[in-house]
Amino acid sequence: MRKTLESRIVQIIDARIEKIFAPDKPIAGDGYFSAEQLRGVTAQWKVVPFGNYYIPVKLKTLHAGEMPLVTLRERSDELRKNPSIENHAWLLNTLEDYCKKALLVPSYDEAVAVICKETGRTPEEEKIKLDIAFKQLEKMPDGPEKAAKKNELELLALRVGMFLPFNFMQAIAFWCECLDISQIQSISPDALIEAYIQSKKYGKEPAEYIGGVFTTQNRRELNAEAERLFKIKYPDKKKGSNGR
Repeated sequence: MRKTLESRIVQIIDARIEKIFAPDKPIAGDGYFSAEQLRGVTAQWKVVPFGNYYIPVKLKTLHAGEMPLVTLRERSDELRKNPSIENHAWLLNTLEDYCKKALLVPSYDEAVAVICKETGRTPEEEKIKLDIAFKQLEKMPDGPEKAAKKNELELLALRVGMFLPFNFMQAIAFWCECLDISQIQSISPDALIEAYIQSKKYGKEPAEYIGGVFTTQNRRELNAEAERLFKIKYPDKKKGSNGR
């Protein structure tokens, strides 16, 4: 009897957890929606990676004014094309900003405090270590080796004060931009080019000729990408051309 009762309790708990952390389902109908409209909630519990572990967190659904103009997908593309310190800094700062805005339980400060307590690290100590490393670097002769080490140290310097695991921050940002619901990642280059052609034939912006469920943030991204791909495929076409 006891074993049966324990088994039933485990089943109830498992079912409850599954319901709490169930994947979001896109709303019916194509169009451009706010994150809150897509998710249907103002806050939600999710299980996300945290280094080598997975933890439950409660996240706030961000409104349009809290979202950056340039999306993570666009910045990631820029970083792949040009892995400069500036592009690395933008991406890390954006990920951190999403965590500060979206984390409710634990809050961003609470999560950082736990990391600092468990690792014994503090931003001040990390900065001192980097300062020493940069001074050692100055003693090296100029050349490729020094340049490579300088680049590595500059990348490390970007991480000073950012104690949360990268995969954790990335997962939070991914959720904030609804990349698990929006169909932005499934649009083919041909569909974007065709949308741009239709926009020149009939007016309106390319995004209006692309079917699917997207965030309002995706609209500008689709318009820009459609124009970019069209110009690559048809470099001789004039901007105002109505034909193929």
